[in-house]
Amino acid sequence: MKYKFIFLSISIFFISLYSSDFKDLNYVHKYILNQYSNNLDINNTKLNIRLLNKNNTYAFIQAIIVDKNNNTIGTNYIDDITFSLCLKKNKNSWKIIYDLSRTDVPSNKQVKDIQNSFPKEFPKSLLSNFWQEILMDDETIYNLKLQHFNYGFISLEQFYKIHQAIYKQRIDKALEDNHKVEAIKLQQDSINKLKNMMEGIIQRYKAGIADKEFLNQFRSYIQIEQFKYFSLTNKTYENNILKEFDQMLENLNY
Repeated sequence: MKYKFIFLSISIFFISLYSSDFKDLNYVHKYILNQYSNNLDINNTKLNIRLLNKNNTYAFIQAIIVDKNNNTIGTNYIDDITFSLCLKKNKNSWKIIYDLSRTDVPSNKQVKDIQNSFPKEFPKSLLSNFWQEILMDDETIYNLKLQHFNYGFISLEQFYKIHQAIYKQRIDKALEDNHKVEAIKLQQDSINKLKNMMEGIIQRYKAGIADKEFLNQFRSYIQIEQFKYFSLTNKTYENNILKEFDQMLENLNY
């Protein structure tokens, strides 16, 4: 049992659960034992709820199974994971509509599989922070991380690494599919995203919350993105963002 890799996170389960509320969680308890344990008896175990988020129709539960004395149970009997379940209420019964329980961190391919198969109607705001981020689309992740940068939660370097990773994945996929025109458009978008940040970067310097090293760091990122465009097209980017930023720096008496 402990050697088994679980890939149920990309499977949808429609198991009837007979309870009108969450005061009695026997149905979740039974489901976990049936799916993940080696013949454990429900009477000798307890369901330990770690997280329960719900509205009138949907719920997200994270739980572990412990013995009657709240001690952990060996992996010879049950998988050593936090079980993550998505439920939907239908009249007076609940159904598990998706099982996100895993023994490992999902790979990029597995993340895509989960994103494609996850119920679209399920409110992601009910999920744990980990699964919310996993199931976000690239644009939502990008905007969230940009917001984190603007609020000072992450550094410029951290934000740019995310910027690079998102666009690299998109561009590599376009090139793999022989869509070079799409790859070029994506690289243009990458440059323009940095262009949209330029005024804010300058304002940080004017306000005294960024120094010249910070400006030079941002300038180097523009250089990198424009060079990527040149590598794709053998042409200089028609809207020379670097030149525009240098003009802004010159106006600062930089």
